[in-house]
Amino acid sequence: MGFSYNVNVLNQKGSPAIYTDTFANRPAFGFAGRLFISNDTAAIYEDTGTAWVLIANVSSGAGTLQQVTTNGNTSNVGISVTAGGVSTNSATITSLTQGSVPFIGAAGLITQDNTNLFFDDTNNRLGINTNTPSNNLDVHGTGTTALIALNNTAGNQSLIAFSKNSTAKWRIGNSSTDTFDVLNVGLATNAITISSASNSVSFLASIKIQQAAGFAGIAGFNGIGCDAGGFFFQIGTNTNNPYFNFIGLTGARTYTYPDATGTLALTSNLAAYLPLAGGTMTGTLNGTTITFGSNANNLLNSGNFQMVDPAGLKYLQVSITSTLANIATNYSDSNIPLSLNSYGNANQLYLSTGGKVLLGSNVDDTVNKLQVTGSAKITGDLTLPYGNVVCWNSSSNQYIIGDANNLILGTNNFAKLYINNAGVVTLVNLAGTGSRAVLADASGNLSAPVSDISVKENIEPLKYGLNAIMQLNPISFEYIDEYKNYGEGLQIGNIAQDVAKVIPEAVFTTPSTGLMGINYNQFDGIYIKAIQELNERIELLLSRIEYLENK
Repeated sequence: MGFSYNVNVLNQKGSPAIYTDTFANRPAFGFAGRLFISNDTAAIYEDTGTAWVLIANVSSGAGTLQQVTTNGNTSNVGISVTAGGVSTNSATITSLTQGSVPFIGAAGLITQDNTNLFFDDTNNRLGINTNTPSNNLDVHGTGTTALIALNNTAGNQSLIAFSKNSTAKWRIGNSSTDTFDVLNVGLATNAITISSASNSVSFLASIKIQQAAGFAGIAGFNGIGCDAGGFFFQIGTNTNNPYFNFIGLTGARTYTYPDATGTLALTSNLAAYLPLAGGTMTGTLNGTTITFGSNANNLLNSGNFQMVDPAGLKYLQVSITSTLANIATNYSDSNIPLSLNSYGNANQLYLSTGGKVLLGSNVDDTVNKLQVTGSAKITGDLTLPYGNVVCWNSSSNQYIIGDANNLILGTNNFAKLYINNAGVVTLVNLAGTGSRAVLADASGNLSAPVSDISVKENIEPLKYGLNAIMQLNPISFEYIDEYKNYGEGLQIGNIAQDVAKVIPEAVFTTPSTGLMGINYNQFDGIYIKAIQELNERIELLLSRIEYLENK
């Protein structure tokens, strides 16, 4: 590698600090700190003051820098410096110890923390918070926080997979929003599911208990074992009166209900139990749940399920037919109401006598068939037959909402608004003699304009006139698509911002949109004032013309 030009950089003494030339033409040494680049041997030398010392030689890899290149070439010695970085075949960081796992620390420096991050290369083990790992991955920690956290930020599944020879066998983790599952990958079925909502556990696969060979029953044993009769499962330490005792004799046996001692009995021992054909229950049936099978009619009386009060006077009857499921109270007496509610919340749904339905209360107003105490929400269509629809205010003053042909808002004695089936809108407060404009005040109230002197104060001559009119800039325009409902095609008017600069009283801002508008009714007085001023000018001109003609 060589250079075809010389570059000499002067140092602070005025002599060249860097020389480039052929090796034979190098200057004499004697100025410490100078560099000489030999453009025919690709070598770099430093002037120590007493000699030229070789720093680097690209072709041989010699010198104190070993090898420095800029073209990406590498060799088994030295360092290759390229535009993309620095590379080397081997690097030694003397500050690191064997087994350390280097990482970038403060100020971008390579550092280690062997107490909390360590690799046992002899046994191929990685330790976190320990430098003596006992497993392939050994994580230590203290307190109640999780040692390993799996957090799927894109879905509900955070799983750990178990494989044998790269074949997936099991997965554990939360596979949905509210469950933790143990999944058999081969069967694609959850063996165990734990619900975080109810804290319940479901075993979706069979549970198999195998007795250890040679394990014999022991008196007072609390667990699983066998005796001369075969396998048994027992909870409780008193063998004469265990809390629960399941004995499996040798050979095929059918076990159903426990006998008087609490032990599961054979079918032949069930003569004293209710579920026998033709049996009669003579005691009290206790419990929290009764489940009927698909053949429920065998437990009913002619298709009806009945509950009777102790006196035998009132009934609750559930009857099921092919076309109707019916719940009735005391079907021989129609004066008994029915209340449906959740525990501790009485009268949520109350069916009074006379076919009335009450929601939220059992107080019958004796008039309406449907009575709702509290607010009501209807998410679908509400269809009502022709007839009045009314509301009641807190003082029981009736308000009419509508009838068969009109939408009517107002009190029972004086309606305020009508909308008939032809779309004609009538506001009663706008009625009066003759046609007139409709005004909206700052609160959005519509009314007919009022100009009586009795409603006015601070009356002064108008300050606007012809001069104000002449400052306005009338325009033609079209509304953008969003406001085409204000007018289609070419429109004539003014810009509200322009009018605000001249006649601010004629401009308003709509609170709901923040947009400005013009109240053109305010211009009426200005037009009159402008015409009066024009008339004065015309009369003045006419008088001047008459004077000139008679002169």
